[in-house]
Amino acid sequence: MAAHPSSHPLYGPVRRAARRLVKSHRSSLHLLYHATELDVKSIETITHSRHPPSSSTPYSTSIATSREQVIIDHDNNNDNIKICCDGSGINKSIGAAAVLYRQGCTHPRVLRFHLGSADDHTVYESEAVGLTLAAQLLTMEKDIAYPVSIYVDNQATIKSGDLFSTKPGHYLIDHFRGLITKLKKVSHDRNFKVNVRWISGHDGVEGNEVADREAKKAAEDHRNNSARKRLPPYLRKGVLPSSISALRQAQRQESFERWARTWKLSPRYERITSIDPKILTGSFLSLVKHLPKRHISLMLWLRTRHISLSQHLHRIGKSPTPDCPHCEGTTETIQHFLLSCPQYARERHILSNALRRSAPSIPFLLSNQKVSIPLIRYVNSTGRLKSTFGDVPPQLRTDK
Repeated sequence: MAAHPSSHPLYGPVRRAARRLVKSHRSSLHLLYHATELDVKSIETITHSRHPPSSSTPYSTSIATSREQVIIDHDNNNDNIKICCDGSGINKSIGAAAVLYRQGCTHPRVLRFHLGSADDHTVYESEAVGLTLAAQLLTMEKDIAYPVSIYVDNQATIKSGDLFSTKPGHYLIDHFRGLITKLKKVSHDRNFKVNVRWISGHDGVEGNEVADREAKKAAEDHRNNSARKRLPPYLRKGVLPSSISALRQAQRQESFERWARTWKLSPRYERITSIDPKILTGSFLSLVKHLPKRHISLMLWLRTRHISLSQHLHRIGKSPTPDCPHCEGTTETIQHFLLSCPQYARERHILSNALRRSAPSIPFLLSNQKVSIPLIRYVNSTGRLKSTFGDVPPQLRTDK
């Protein structure tokens, strides 16, 4: 909502809510923006239409089908001017650079720009800024012989120039588009043609390697920026608006870290992590993604121990005793049911033959995706949980 342009109906209400937390009659916008402490003035603006549908792209694009073909095309390219641009992130900072090579000139021309922290900007943005730096190099060059090639190692950046829809960071591509359009208007060359080409990164192409080094230099410190008057007009203020994509990523990372700290304080932390230490990375979703719903319920109940075995039933007052119905004096726990109850020795033998030496391990049984089908077969063959789940034969899916 903070990224809407001034023409949008929410533009005014969002900024009023973010500016002042009223004492009474607070709306959701007041609570939202003051809870997140978001500076709405620093957010990039996402327009709802980038350019008229009838407009044409002032440059052409070329994406080779393979890395090998890229190198061949580059070596066979005889354009008088070639520009390599790149973006890079290093030490949580983002930078961009462009390097212009001209036949007959021994020293390439270079432009660099430091975008800022990786918490506010993305590498995609730096690639787009690199394109605008390449266009700026062209505007400063005299006696240009067309066609001209601009090389960039990010295919998404190349493809986004033709999109009508708007996403975070696209305004930078629009700056590039505007610079090329302006260059085309002032050019008197009938052969005017700027071709944006994809080049695979780190394949030993000199221009691309130099651009990568210059981008890393720009990322290190804002003092490595090129002279202000040489930069594109929109970069001369020195600060770009914060990227929505970067802010979302930073927020997700902060939420994950906060949840991880809270989870470690939980009384269930040690027991669950002893079964599955990767629980916070979505390992359970990977474990059960191929299972139907009742099998997922079974796996979840086995992990949490909230299952209709005597120990849990006794704890919630549904069984007079926690003992196993087949083993007097022995509590019917998950471990007893799966690993040691003599009543199910035959079924356990079949499970052991399928799993070999890893069978007598609760963490292995409850966290390994390859084990879920044999384990469900075991539970179904014992009949112990039939009153709750009914028959639970494994229903294998053929789709992947």
